[in-house]
Amino acid sequence: MKSQNNDVKNYLYLKTWDRILKEYTENPDIVNRILYIQKLIFYGVKFVITNPNREHTTREQAERDFQFISIIKSLVGLLTPGQFMNVFPIGKDFKGHKHEMKDYFYTRDYINTLDPNKPIGDEALMFLWEYTNIDIEIFNIKSVRTLSKLRQLDGYPSLGQEFADMTGIKTQTLHTGAKGKEFFIDDKGKTVRVTKKRPRYLRLVQ
Repeated sequence: MKSQNNDVKNYLYLKTWDRILKEYTENPDIVNRILYIQKLIFYGVKFVITNPNREHTTREQAERDFQFISIIKSLVGLLTPGQFMNVFPIGKDFKGHKHEMKDYFYTRDYINTLDPNKPIGDEALMFLWEYTNIDIEIFNIKSVRTLSKLRQLDGYPSLGQEFADMTGIKTQTLHTGAKGKEFFIDDKGKTVRVTKKRPRYLRLVQ
């Protein structure tokens, strides 16, 4: 049921994004241009983060995902930091220093180094990575996954696998058989059956 609800949200986000884009492109002299850009960013991010994580993706689909994400990042560059913050406020996490993680204060200090009256521009990628907001953090993860998938389709290891190889970390990838049973394949090609439910904290290399 949760998956179905997520699929419906994903469809509605894209449908709304398409409608706003049509209104925007058909009215070149539109007065509140920034408001439309903010809406496109909001619904674009929501669409990306509700996209299902596909085990098997065609190159065409991966390229479409990558192009859409690139469009959203370009739109972010058209806003000033303040205009972006009105769309996705900084997350109210104030204890990042205890865990050496980004938090509200980290993002605030970063934004204070930027010109508040100047569009983010070419710094959009860095801006998004320095930003503390759960939706933006998931969006960044989806961006990396999409780029990683394109690399795999070109015959290169995923970004996660490449990092694991560099650091000597042993990895496993999760697969689902024809009868719906899950199994792992390690970096040596050995198959291991899943016998217990995976704990929530376990992360798999994509």
